Amino acid sequence: MSRPPPGHSKPAVAIYASGHGFGPATRMAALLERLEPALGADFDLHVRSDAPSWLFHETTAGTPVHRVAPDPGVLQRNALDVDLEATIRAHERFADSWERCLSQEAELLQRMAPAVVVSDIPPL
Repeated sequence: MSRPPPGHSKPAVAIYASGHGFGPATRMAALLERLEPALGADFDLHVRSDAPSWLFHETTAGTPVHRVAPDPGVLQRNALDVDLEATIRAHERFADSWERCLSQEAELLQRMAPAVVVSDIPPL
């Protein structure tokens, strides 16, 4: 495992979870429920997701949740009705902003210098 970068006292773990549906976020919350007590004192844990922060805070005490949209997902009118046109537009906007978003996340990860990055679903 690499040493933390200068100015960081502990190595970091970056966790990315899609906010579309609650599947990826609840899986990452379950992982955090085990990681936080095992690693929390020795690592800085950071969640990057557009899922509601309460999904993570129900099982973890203090892991920060940073709002970022790591993927556009599928947009729905209700629980069963996919809005295809809105989903296509969202994916086009995501593709149009890809380089900027990727650059921002890469810069953040370079500063954070995580020991590991864990991701569930998101392309970003």
